[in-house]
Amino acid sequence: MIRPLLRLLWIGARNGESVSPELRHDAQEGEIQMNTNRNTNERKQTRRNGSTMGRQTRKLLLLGVVNLLMGITSWAQVVAPIGLSASSVSSNSVTLRWTDASTKEKNEVVSRSLQLSSGYADIATLTTYSTQYTDSTVQPSKTYYYTVSSVAKNGTRFTSAPLAVTTSASGTAPTATTTAASNISPNAATSNGNANPNGLATTAYFQYGTTTTYGSTSASQSAGSGTAPVSVSANLGALTPSTIYHYRAAASNSRGTSYGADMMFTTTAAADPTAPTVPTGLTASVISSSQINLSWSAATDTGGSGLAGYKIYKNGVLVMTSASTSYSVT
Repeated sequence: MIRPLLRLLWIGARNGESVSPELRHDAQEGEIQMNTNRNTNERKQTRRNGSTMGRQTRKLLLLGVVNLLMGITSWAQVVAPIGLSASSVSSNSVTLRWTDASTKEKNEVVSRSLQLSSGYADIATLTTYSTQYTDSTVQPSKTYYYTVSSVAKNGTRFTSAPLAVTTSASGTAPTATTTAASNISPNAATSNGNANPNGLATTAYFQYGTTTTYGSTSASQSAGSGTAPVSVSANLGALTPSTIYHYRAAASNSRGTSYGADMMFTTTAAADPTAPTVPTGLTASVISSSQINLSWSAATDTGGSGLAGYKIYKNGVLVMTSASTSYSVT
């Protein structure tokens, strides 16, 4: 009704016809009403759009909170490995061990550096819940720093405290050789041998005793760190006279200990400072024209070595040594 009226007024104005004040007033009120309705419709549409956007925003916020909670739960199930240690170290390998306390990790990563606080590079990616790794790319006499990380599903790493490991020097266990003893006396002797360090700092010593279980050890001495045999010896004291002793050379370095063959020596008899008494009661019995039997009373000897026997002289010339107290001269 309003739109035809406005059109009629417009046509009339265009043709130069006069329009009554009442009709003009009605047309103006119609125009105002139409604008009011349009504004009301626009506000309703805006409210509807705003309501829709609000619901979508709330959904997005709720989804974000859910994802955050799920992420926190996932992180809580992955923790850094603990107890990282080196169970075996040599010149060319390091074996690491640790405890894995995670329950939902993606994998584990071993990292290594030559510095404590920086420069770490991944050297191995391991399966879930691994607890051991051997690094066979190390060099002798070098210090390395290791870490182990548990990796979450989203890629977040949970890393252990670093572990410092120093590899051993290159080389092998030494070799030892036993040679003949020298300077043997009643109470002492010199044991001799050779030790080859085989490239590592080596000490040498001797084991000795009255049986092959030895029981005594000489003082250690340096054999150097070369690769050729070195002569070694030790003075063995407080020995017992006239006794058989066993001995062997030994050499030790960071790679192990080796022993030479068992050998023996016998200490000499002790000197006897006390002479025996002079034999007494010497008698001679003529048996025939060609035989005389001699006899005498036994001598005594309180010295350390005891009585060895009797020396028999004829016309000042030694003719016999006898252990008994009689002798037949023919």
